[in-house]
Amino acid sequence: NKVKRTVYFIVQCTRHGIPVNNNCHSNNKVKRTVYFIVQCTRHGIPVNNNCHSNNKLERTVYFIVQCTRHGIPVNNNCHSNNKLERTVYFIVQCNRHGIPVNNNCHSNNKVKRTVYFIVQCTRHGIPVNKNCHSNNKVERTKNGLLYWMFLDNVSQFRNRKV
Repeated sequence: NKVKRTVYFIVQCTRHGIPVNNNCHSNNKVKRTVYFIVQCTRHGIPVNNNCHSNNKLERTVYFIVQCTRHGIPVNNNCHSNNKLERTVYFIVQCNRHGIPVNNNCHSNNKVKRTVYFIVQCTRHGIPVNKNCHSNNKVERTKNGLLYWMFLDNVSQFRNRKV
């Protein structure tokens, strides 16, 4: 019940000459295969060419990252079990042949998503994020454009007003 997508994410292969990603490819790209649950039909009308069942949209994926190498920290956003929460935005079609196929559609085929990023609210007891909520989550409201957008580094959004 899943659609297989292969996407490339920009990563930092080295830091100060030290390799920090085992899966690096040329041009600092890492190949990831992600599976998304998609919606097949609406009111009996097919709305996705690669259709499967379950009628759900999966928006958040978790990638295994390496927090340290030889005892050297290599990822600022590391959490327990070496998991880092990433949110991707996907292409949506607001209508097909004039028939609406997405309830959350906005102008220019944008879908508004409210996502939560796992961040570190404090460091050694010192607050490091003004927008922190409970459980170290920061609420962001974004518009998904007609392309894949990968939030490669959550920390770059920490000081950005939404």
